[in-house]
Parts: sequence; C-alpha cells; structure tokens
Amino acid sequence: MTSSLQRDVLPLKGKTFLITGVSRRQGIGYAIARQAAAWGASIIAHHFQTHDESMDWALMI
Repeated sequence: MTSSLQRDVLPLKGKTFLITGVSRRQGIGYAIARQAAAWGASIIAHHFQTHDESMDWALMI
C-alpha cells in the first residue's frame, strides 16, 4: 500500500531562485535561501553589506 502522505524529497530540484537581502543570518531572505536549497533549488543570492553595516541592528550580527 502506498501512503498518500508521501512527498518528493527535493520538490524544488531544477528550479532557480533569485533571493535578495540575505546578508543577515536572522533575516527572512537567509531563511528562504536555506530552505529552498535544502529542497533542491539552485540559489542566486544578493546582499548589500555596506547598507547593513550602517543600520543599528548590524551590531547584533
């Protein structure tokens, strides 16, 4: 018997994601990039570190 709850281990395999704003490890862009990669996607990531360093929260990184 095959369970109807089975899912593909790599459901995003063959897909490419462009994700901006991944410079903070506590940020949503970073979380999305990690999970998409874990599900098999290729990731193109962009960040703007100079901007991040000038923000108050940059000291928390």
